Amino acid sequence: MHAKERKIEEGGLQRKQQQQQQQQQHQQQQQQQQQQQHQQQQQQQRQQQQQQQQQQQQQQQQQRQQQQQQQQQHHETVRKQQAVSPFVAFQSLIIN
Repeated sequence: MHAKERKIEEGGLQRKQQQQQQQQQHQQQQQQQQQQQHQQQQQQQRQQQQQQQQQQQQQQQQQRQQQQQQQQQHHETVRKQQAVSPFVAFQSLIIN
């Protein structure tokens, strides 16, 4: 009788331990999910920053292109003036 009772008690203890382990695993899973969500938020923030940087770079490039076009137009007008009269061209060189 004693041996049987002891086995039943041991069986009950084992069941309790298993339940506790399952609960711990569940808590760990929840923590992992929270960590993953946090990581995803950080990644999204990083991506937004990268997009902003790219937009800024594109804007800078566009500004540079506009400046280059303006300079080219200026050179062309100077060339036309040079073609019209060498004296005006000489003056424009001195001014520039």
